[in-house]
Amino acid sequence: MLWRLAIVGFPFIVLLLIPGLMYGRSLISITRKIREEYKEAGSIGEQAISLVRTVYAFGSETKLIAKFSAAL
Repeated sequence: MLWRLAIVGFPFIVLLLIPGLMYGRSLISITRKIREEYKEAGSIGEQAISLVRTVYAFGSETKLIAKFSAAL
């Protein structure tokens, strides 16, 4: 009796497993892209904070803000 239930349930497991794997792979690739983009924006922000005197002295706040916004 239990083996009949296994025969009926097996195709549904396969139908759920394949799309789940495809979704997982696509989610991992999207996450990698997002992480790389935020890394670039973070480095711009880090440089601006560490060189705040230089940025202020040359009056390039707006340029740096635009560069940071474009990276995001």
